[in-house]
Amino acid sequence: LATLASAAVAGNTTHCESESVWFVFPSLLPIPLTAVPRLPAPASSSAVQSMPSAVKDQSGPGGFPVIELYQLDKRKFFPLSTVGSLTVQVVTYPLTLLRTRLQLQEGHKVYRGLLHCFRTVLGQEGVQGLYAGFWVKNFQVLSSVMYAYTYERVREDTRGMSPTMRSFLGGGCASLVSQTVLVPLDVVSQHLQVLSRAPGASSRTLTPICISEAEATTAPGRALAVVRTLYRRNGVAAFYKGYVISIAHFVPNSALWWAFYNFYCDAIGRAAVALMSVGQPGSQDPQQLPPRLPVQLASAPLSGMSSGLITNPIDVVRVRMQVEGLDLPSTLRRLWTEEGAAF
Repeated sequence: LATLASAAVAGNTTHCESESVWFVFPSLLPIPLTAVPRLPAPASSSAVQSMPSAVKDQSGPGGFPVIELYQLDKRKFFPLSTVGSLTVQVVTYPLTLLRTRLQLQEGHKVYRGLLHCFRTVLGQEGVQGLYAGFWVKNFQVLSSVMYAYTYERVREDTRGMSPTMRSFLGGGCASLVSQTVLVPLDVVSQHLQVLSRAPGASSRTLTPICISEAEATTAPGRALAVVRTLYRRNGVAAFYKGYVISIAHFVPNSALWWAFYNFYCDAIGRAAVALMSVGQPGSQDPQQLPPRLPVQLASAPLSGMSSGLITNPIDVVRVRMQVEGLDLPSTLRRLWTEEGAAF
């Protein structure tokens, strides 16, 4: 549940920044927004060829334009993408923390479920407990810029393929590049998410790292203690524990997200056009077509939940490997013993 909830919220910002941010900030486009027309649906191939390049790549019915990287003002796009990433972190981080704790526990030894985990964190650690390790996680904004650029670059280099395939390849390559930066931050932040500052907090049993009460009192103290402990145990390799399984999770998750996103945009767009044309047979007035942004806002959370549902088992294995320090076979055997097929 925590996975689906965080994926639904994060989907509207993290993945579709590159397409949606120019609707919120039209000045990002080097041409006026009114110069990017919406086409009647369906558009013929000859009509598409005669259109400006900004609208040639149609992602679905209703002629919704897809804005490419070269058409954006990068001086505005990348700073606004960074702001968007920070915003979504603030909103979704508590869900990410709850998900991590639930994934790390054996059965229901610490928490009985999502709501019990939420109440326990608030009761033992307060609101600050929901944001344990938050400032370390915020360094991921660097990877979000890499992600957005790689995604758009791959889409630009794969023109001629179907929109769904371009999105699939772009999402997979973007995740592959960004994970090189993300994995060390993930390893540290996951330990911080269970190393509570509250003495005797039940969540401390979820990590093999032990820190003193003096180190636990401040966020920098906890972070430095985690970094020192990990480095003493396995050197630099400790920060890339689970790198392969992270790639195995995030690359297909990202690729599936964009493929589902294209699918849902198409399906929701078709449904909206059909509803708007009820009682007006044969009408294809472009001004009556639904705008892109509402379709995105509906498609993004559905895409996040769909891809999260498929890849969640890999995510559970990834988190266990990175926090418990076990190899893949040992992690799978332990999960099967503790949870059975439920993991």
